[in-house]
Amino acid sequence: MRRHELKHYLNGIEYPATRAAIIAVVAAHGAPDALIESLQALRGERFSSAIAVEVALHQQQQAEPRARLMIAGGPNRTRGYGGT
Repeated sequence: MRRHELKHYLNGIEYPATRAAIIAVVAAHGAPDALIESLQALRGERFSSAIAVEVALHQQQQAEPRARLMIAGGPNRTRGYGGT
């Protein structure tokens, strides 16, 4: 998502704000489901500014490929999972 689109969805939020409040405003602005799901997955419960939300989303996006790699059979893969 482009930065100006994210700013549009975050417009009108009074900070500091809880994750739940941010999600409510973003949803009311018609944000795509992918953005709402990303916000729901953020670790923080409170954000001090729109920039803090942007940074958290960016960090989450950067971490996801590494997490998928580990789950997809990296060195921590567990043998016998699923009864095999």
